Amino acid sequence: MSLKSPYSDDELEKFLETVFDLCYSITPKELPKQSALQKYVGAKSYSASVKGFGLVYLKWINKQGYTITPTCKNAKQKNSFIHLESKSVEIDDRYVKGELAMNFRRIMELSSIGSMNQKTE
Repeated sequence: MSLKSPYSDDELEKFLETVFDLCYSITPKELPKQSALQKYVGAKSYSASVKGFGLVYLKWINKQGYTITPTCKNAKQKNSFIHLESKSVEIDDRYVKGELAMNFRRIMELSSIGSMNQKTE
């Protein structure tokens, strides 16, 4: 699945909910040789597939809710990410409409695309 920009908060929230609804809905016969991201961007390696991209870590815990964590690039390790746990946002599983999208957008802004050379926490 992909969500093309520009998109509204409503579209973003529905997309995120749909992605999580699809988790574990298919069991592959064998593990793929490439990650879904590598396949999508046509990259030969994970490192090449994340080059120039940022990362937002989004976790769902059943009957609890979401945790959204910003990341930054690790200046010492090419194309690896550091999770900025102290800036994480938790959203209860009974969140109000718009809350998931609003917080996801806010965390996207905190997620650096370039290398992070200073302390992160």
